[in-house]
Amino acid sequence: MSEKQYKVRKVLVIDDSIMDCMINEHILLQTNFTEKITIKYSASSAIKYLQKQVSHPKELPDLIFLDLMMPDQDGFDFIKRFAELDCIIHYYCSIIVLSSNLDYIDYQRSLASPFVSNYLKKPLNVEELIQTLSR
Repeated sequence: MSEKQYKVRKVLVIDDSIMDCMINEHILLQTNFTEKITIKYSASSAIKYLQKQVSHPKELPDLIFLDLMMPDQDGFDFIKRFAELDCIIHYYCSIIVLSSNLDYIDYQRSLASPFVSNYLKKPLNVEELIQTLSR
């Protein structure tokens, strides 16, 4: 019996929409994109999660899907706080913005961060994502 081939080992999804999280989780698992998904419904809970994992770097996600439009702290707040985290987190984690926001200024602002590798529009499209990872 052969092992499943995953594109990414661990994924963190940050989105305040329970429905979007469920859809993303379903797509990522059904396509064997990842073996483990952690979901956080706010930027602050995601930052706390990452801070707790710093002493266990192998538990850090390889990829973070980040929604921009969230209450309290939005995706840009998360990116700002992410930049202040321990550099081991930066080494292991890459951010892909996954948003329904199609504003060009927000697109440019997101990609201006050295921690954001791509900006994808919702809903998650695995084919587009795989193309992104192969670049």
